[in-house]
Amino acid sequence: MTALLGACSAELSGLMKLAGIRRRDLILVGNCGVSNDGVAAGAVARGVAAGAVARGELAGRRVLIARTGMGGERAAGAAGRILERFPVERAVSLGFAGALDQAAREGDVYVCPVWRSAGGGTELPLDIGWAEGALEDLESRGWVFHTGAGLSTDGFVGHREAKRRLRERHGADIVDMETYRLALEASRRGVPLLSVRVVSDAADRRPPDLDGLVRPEDCRLRWARTLARLAAHPQELPPLLSFAAAARRTAGVLTRFVADLVAALQPGGETGGETA
Repeated sequence: MTALLGACSAELSGLMKLAGIRRRDLILVGNCGVSNDGVAAGAVARGVAAGAVARGELAGRRVLIARTGMGGERAAGAAGRILERFPVERAVSLGFAGALDQAAREGDVYVCPVWRSAGGGTELPLDIGWAEGALEDLESRGWVFHTGAGLSTDGFVGHREAKRRLRERHGADIVDMETYRLALEASRRGVPLLSVRVVSDAADRRPPDLDGLVRPEDCRLRWARTLARLAAHPQELPPLLSFAAAARRTAGVLTRFVADLVAALQPGGETGGETA
């Protein structure tokens, strides 16, 4: 079975629709087990991050769609619990990314075989041999995607100058918050992982200041805080609306690319169910 790992609902909702998965079908996977009624035992009471998962079918392939939450530590923890409990043979880390390369534009697809961490650590090559045939098939069907290097950071990177410094220091083309830690966790568990990221924020664009406004467990806006911020700083409204519109456009590209990728993959992981 192929796991499709995204940090937030906006990255996964299109794929969930194609796979026939409704929001109420999601279950949470926490440290204390799996709950079919949508609550992981003990997770909410202790504030433990839980991965939300559901099984479905895309293009005749069985998939596990999982929302890991935002940030490397949270996403890796959720992915570890998911990979422990479900028979996943391969995984795709998917989502939005910010551009560090000035040439990258909104909607560009990146399949980076190498990831780096802004917090240090060794460069991490991904084992993507299992997906090479599918990627070649996508190219033959007209998809254009870029490779290069990705970079994971601990927080949002918004200012143009910050992006420029990261580009100079790490030589990466795009930036996200989850892939490096997800790849480490997948490697530890012997699951090959492919990263698919679509640029939602160009290098020369000024995104809104989202610090403290986004819930890390599902990346949804905290509306009370957001409205209070906008009341105090109304100039932040245009970049916020622009950012939201770009995310919607980017989500469409991401959904189509990943759906076509899954369809092009050789069947695999069609046995078993949830493990103990």
